[in-house]
Amino acid sequence: MFLHTLGLKTDGMITCHIHSKKRSVEGIAQTVDERGLVIRGMLEEQKMRTEEIVIKHINSFNPVVSHYNLKHTPNRRFLPPDLTIKYMWQDFCNLQKISYDLYRRIFEKQNIGFKKPSQDECAQCLKHKVHIIRQCDASSCKICCQFENHKKSYTEARQHYENDSNQEVMQDEKVYAVDMQKVLLLPKMSTKESFFVSRLVVFNETFASLHKDGNICVMWHEAIRGRSATDVASAYYNVIKNSDNVTKKFTFWVDNCSAQNKNWTLYSAFATFVNCEWGPEEITLKYFEPGHSFMAADSVHGRISTEMKKHPNIYDFEQLLKIIEQSSKKLNVCL
Repeated sequence: MFLHTLGLKTDGMITCHIHSKKRSVEGIAQTVDERGLVIRGMLEEQKMRTEEIVIKHINSFNPVVSHYNLKHTPNRRFLPPDLTIKYMWQDFCNLQKISYDLYRRIFEKQNIGFKKPSQDECAQCLKHKVHIIRQCDASSCKICCQFENHKKSYTEARQHYENDSNQEVMQDEKVYAVDMQKVLLLPKMSTKESFFVSRLVVFNETFASLHKDGNICVMWHEAIRGRSATDVASAYYNVIKNSDNVTKKFTFWVDNCSAQNKNWTLYSAFATFVNCEWGPEEITLKYFEPGHSFMAADSVHGRISTEMKKHPNIYDFEQLLKIIEQSSKKLNVCL
């Protein structure tokens, strides 16, 4: 009758509790609730698969590291400011239906922002931003007219760059974005004594393909050569000479650094390459507007910096080459 008082029909629960108490170490029934373990496992596996698909979809929008903010936020990537999470979620729902809240939470874990970093403003843009505080006639103002020409130039240059990135090229043509990475210092060690050791300066001229071709890093250190116009021209020679014989046309997108990309040494070298038997038929240099030169090579540099952070100690040049090769699947390191 006591069972009926507790609302129980049998003493099965009491018997199970007594057996569990006997099996426990301290005389206290320590059991694990195994209800729903199979279902929870299936849900966790499905959640992981969904997260992988969402991350792949987010990366399909090509978030990039900030060119001018690379030193301060090397791990943060940016998307165009006119893009929104809602738009990305709606695009993803065409493939698979998930809640907006889940998509947003996965997105926030990727450390991606939409706002354009303030340091990405060039001197001309910043000058105009300060100037427009004053009331002036834009049609007759010299600074405003200069800015409009500047804006038109960097917009057109960026549009040409996007066209070269998106349009298909012939089999005998290659398009690269070329930039020299900030100098790397060796050895890199976490000990106090290493700060007083003379460092070896390492240079990396990166040729980032705008299509399916692999990226190329031409590397050398100061014991071999410096970074004069002749040395940079040698890096171009390395890439062009070691390219396949099918390639007859090269297009290089570069910034406006005169010492590296705007000098007669480089132009004369290109003229020599074209007139050699092994050389291509055409070499084209395309320049960004100063202050707006973010390119695919900066993304390669960002991945290299991320990979180097995983190694607190880098002792020599050979170890650095291996680390850089590991930073990306389609990356070839040349000397």
